[in-house]
Amino acid sequence: MPWEYDSGEGTPKHRWNKPEAGWVKERGRLVSKCPNTITEELATNLLNSGIPYFNPKVTTEHPTYIYNVLHGVPYKARPTIAGRSYHGHPCAGRDIPNRRIREDLIARAAADGNERKLDDWLKEWP
Repeated sequence: MPWEYDSGEGTPKHRWNKPEAGWVKERGRLVSKCPNTITEELATNLLNSGIPYFNPKVTTEHPTYIYNVLHGVPYKARPTIAGRSYHGHPCAGRDIPNRRIREDLIARAAADGNERKLDDWLKEWP
């Protein structure tokens, strides 16, 4: 089933006006920001070509999270409407739940020439 991308309209938490992903401090905590170049179509494609993660402690028919990488930046999408839609944002290395997903993200980044950028991101945002 193709997943719908939920842009989180009206929730500016992961939006900013820069063409690259990054982090800002908001109310004392770091919040990831998506580049302003990600279109809804691109976000939908990333979501539906992503790596599903099913939390072994939760029984559900839909992924707990979906991971992907774009331009060397790892993204994590979480359900907004269970079984139907997800909202994604850049994530830190600690948000990648296991070695299999980390290795898959590295392989995807390497395939488009961005393995070094991913490595740098994970070192900066462990």
